[in-house]
This record gives sequence, structure tokens and C-alpha cells, in this order.
Amino acid sequence: MLNNFTVNFVEHSEVSSTLLNDIISLKQQHWPHSYNSQLDWINKNLNSNDYHLLLMNNEGELLGYMNLVHRIVNGNPVLGVGNVCINNVVLNKGIGTLLMQISKYYSNQLLLDLVLLCKIELVPFYKKCGFYQYHKKVFMEEKVFDRCIMFSNDSYNLENSITIDRNF
Repeated sequence: MLNNFTVNFVEHSEVSSTLLNDIISLKQQHWPHSYNSQLDWINKNLNSNDYHLLLMNNEGELLGYMNLVHRIVNGNPVLGVGNVCINNVVLNKGIGTLLMQISKYYSNQLLLDLVLLCKIELVPFYKKCGFYQYHKKVFMEEKVFDRCIMFSNDSYNLENSITIDRNF
């Protein structure tokens, strides 16, 4: 059980190189891409006003991570949830669920819906966290997007199609 931890929101423009290294190291536990590839992806897809949500233990070790990015869906501002990953040492201890709860609380305070892109095998986890799968046509960056997409609000399922301005 995780008893002592801190939760930090860090604006992308304020991320130190040390913290960025920790984020990339954690991401590499789940996505087998080189350091430079991870760094290039972050620099291409995160804007300076996007956020890194970090859960750390008392020793400063990164236990859980996600980014929250400002995006537009069908002309409306939303927060995109990306790169949700948990340190292998604490997998299946509720950290992912806690991160999702924190992101939902934060988005509710901003009156913004959450949107996330995921692999099909992660749909049950995100449904358990209160997300709704969208089953109709999705366009991202003017191209058809054919992976799973989920929202924190079921009203998007009333739309015949949705358009997301940028990848995340």
C-alpha cells in the first residue's frame, strides 16, 4: 500500500531536464522507444502550457505519470490525457486509478471534458475509471483515426463524427 506520496502538476515550460529524464525513463518501461525518440515526441506534441501530472514517493521517485494537453474536439476545448504510465515496481496498486481520478477532478474544476486515446486492451480499465468509448468516425489532424478513443462525458456519443485538432 502506498502511504506517503506527492502529486505535482508541472507546466511543460517549467519541466527541468532532470524531471524530463525521469519521465522518459518511466515511459521507456512501457514503450520501447529510444530516449531521443521519446524526447522528440514530447517536444512535437506538448505545448508550453500543457501539464505533466506526476505522482512521486517521499524519496522523489516517479511512481506514476500522465500528461494533460489542451486540445480542441469539434470546436470545443478539452484536455487530452496522454502517456498514462505507472512504475513497474508499483503496478496494480491503484496508482493508475488515482491518477485518473485526479485528472477528472482537475478537468471538472476547469469545466473541461477529458479525452484519451488507448489500446483496445486498456478499454476495461478506463471504463472502470468512468470513461465512455466512442465508436463512430474520428478525424485527427484531418486524417481518419482508427484507434480507441474515450471521453469523460458520454454526450460525445451523440455526435456522428468528431474532429480532434492535434495528436497527443
